[in-house]
Order: sequence, then C-alpha cells, then structure tokens
Amino acid sequence: KLHCLFLSNSSAEAISETELDIMATDYLRKLGKSAGSLVNSSSKTDDINQLIQEDINSIHQLKKAKADGVNTGLTFSDEVKYRVAKKLTEVAGYKPRTYQSLLNEYLKYKGWITDKRTKRSNKLTELERNNNKTVKRINRFMAFLGDGIIAKDSNSIIKLAIRNYCNDRIIKGEVTPATVHRELADIKGYLNFANNEFDYTWPTKTPALPPHIPKQKLPVKQSGQILLRDYILGSKELTPKQRMLGAICLLELQGGMMASEIKRLELGNCKLDKDKGLTYVIITGASKTKARKRIVPIVLGQDLIKNELEGAIKWLSNTTTSSHSFAIKTFLQNITGNKNYTGHCLRHTFRVNCYTNNVSVDYACSIGGWSGREMGLSEHLLNYGNAGIEDSDMVSSLYQASEQIHKHLL
Repeated sequence: KLHCLFLSNSSAEAISETELDIMATDYLRKLGKSAGSLVNSSSKTDDINQLIQEDINSIHQLKKAKADGVNTGLTFSDEVKYRVAKKLTEVAGYKPRTYQSLLNEYLKYKGWITDKRTKRSNKLTELERNNNKTVKRINRFMAFLGDGIIAKDSNSIIKLAIRNYCNDRIIKGEVTPATVHRELADIKGYLNFANNEFDYTWPTKTPALPPHIPKQKLPVKQSGQILLRDYILGSKELTPKQRMLGAICLLELQGGMMASEIKRLELGNCKLDKDKGLTYVIITGASKTKARKRIVPIVLGQDLIKNELEGAIKWLSNTTTSSHSFAIKTFLQNITGNKNYTGHCLRHTFRVNCYTNNVSVDYACSIGGWSGREMGLSEHLLNYGNAGIEDSDMVSSLYQASEQIHKHLL
C-alpha cells in the first residue's frame, strides 16, 4: 500500500533521475573521488577524460543532439559518466537531484543499508533492529513525499508531506501524538542531513498536533510486590526459566531497570556476593541518556540474581524485544493476578516505592537513571571499576537508600 502511495506521488522523470544519480554516486566512490573535487582544476576536461577513460566532450555533443530530438544512441552508461563529470566539476553538481537519491546518500552515511537476506529478524542485534525501525519510519514518510526532482517548491512539498504523515499516523495508524513526535525525530534526521550537507532550507518544524493525554502509569501495589517476592524467593518448585524471569523482575524492581539495560550488563561490573560487602550492578552500556548510566544497589535476592544473571543476559540478547516482553509480562501477571501489569510497570513501581518510603528524589533519580538528578556517581567513576566504586561513600549512601526504598520487602 505504501509503495503504491509512493509511486502515485512520484514522477517517472524523477525515478529515472534517482537511478542515474545513485549510479553516478556509486561510480564516484569506485573512482575514489568525491563530488566537487575538480571544481578548481585548471585542466578539468583532461582530468575527467582520464578518470572515465572516455572523451567527455563527445558525450556532451551526444547530449546536445538528444536534446534537439536527434536519436544519437546515447547509452545509460554515457548518461552516468556525464552525471559523474557534472558532480566532479560543478559547484552545485554534487547535490543529489531527487528526494530518493538524497535518501540513499543519507542511509549510506548512517550505515543503514544492509542486505536483509543475510540475517533473520531474530538474529539482528538491538541496534540493527532499532536502525531498521528508523528506516521504516523514513520510508513511510517517503511514501507521502514521493520521488520528485528537488526544485524551488520543495519546501512546500516537504511541509505538506510532513502534515500528511502526521495525519495518517494519528487517524489511520491510531498512534498517540507523543509517538508521532518521536517518529518525526527520525524523519527530521534525514531532512537536517539535507540542510547541513547540501545547503537546503527544508522545513523541520513539527506541525500542530492534537493534545496528548498520557496513559496513567500503573505501578505494582505493595501487596503484589510481596506476592512477587514470596513466589520468586520462597517457592522451591520454580522451573529454570521461572528462576531466570524472577531474577529479571527483581532487577527491574530494585533499580527501575529495563530489559534492554539488563542485557547490556557486564558480569565483571556486577558484585553480588553478600559475604564480600555491598552488592550492586553497574549500568554503563549504550543508552539514550547519560542519566541511564548508573549503579543499582541490590538488596533483595542477591543469590538468585547472581546465579541467573549470565543466563538472563544471554536469553535477552537472543530473543526479540516483543518475545521477552511477553514472557516477563505473562510471568508477572500469573503471579499477581493482575492482567494489566507489564515488565515496564516495575520501573514505575520503583519510583512509587521511593515516594511511599520517604526517600529523596535525588536518590530515586540516581538509582533509577532519570534525568535531572543532582547527585550520583560520575561517569568516570562508573567506568573505573569495582575498586574505585567500593571506596566511594556515595555507594554506601545509595545502598542505605535502597534498603529504605524496599523496606516493605526486606
């Protein structure tokens, strides 16, 4: 459906221009040259002839004759070489001619062009899956933009495409305005690339969207938390998978952690032996914000988490987000009896526990990884390792705060 919409918004001339532009750009890369590299050359014609191993003036004459309606036998290869010459020698020649060829440049710049046949979706890394989602959003936008030759009226065309994209997502896609805002960030990346690299002034403002009323966050009640603790730590008939899921839930509960953070944990950065001092895990992997890099004291279920963490990391890394989210959700719902709970509810539960048990916002933000914290461990210390962390008075304070946060479970 989107492909049909894309074609309906595209011109045949633009599609052929796109193919020509992409071929010329690839040709330049094979030559090891960049666009505009011969702009200041004093012998442009000789330099070009040497590069393409053909007389560019002859191709130019064929182009002129074709424009006059003469059938000259000008080949597609000739057209590509002529486009290469323009890209090498003209100040404005380096610019992509169409929206699609410009998108192709952007995707190559980001490294997002991959052979989808080489990997099944469940074998992709988290980063690859997120990149694929971004490309999918941009392609959805391109369906409304179509493939056209970039011209003076491009600003108006792009502005209308953004508006149509937003309307379609909210009305037909039934997503919230907040979701559209997030999706537009990926689309704006493409538009900003065009503005920065090729001196366009394309619009990137978000159009007026309906007001967003966020869904009420659902924390797990204290009675449900106690049920969860008793089942995970008190039952002797748990299956291996249930023990692993229990460890994941306890991590999510104690640090407002997400599954994506748990699978990035490094075992060498986790100290879970109660007989050797304070127990904690350190989150230092890639994340959306620096605030998410933090230390999480572990005051509950240290032995279980110690035994199950390695397997949990492997399982989370080898399953899709939807698969492990469903498994965690089902596990949590079966124990509490509440069919509305999900794993992410445990992150909200951590925050509520902080307020309920009178722990300062600073400690809540530092452990939970929310932005706006005014205290916490420096990124340098987080990356330094256990030796530096154990000597920090801050860790002791965080541990005491965590005991206060979870006092109803200890």
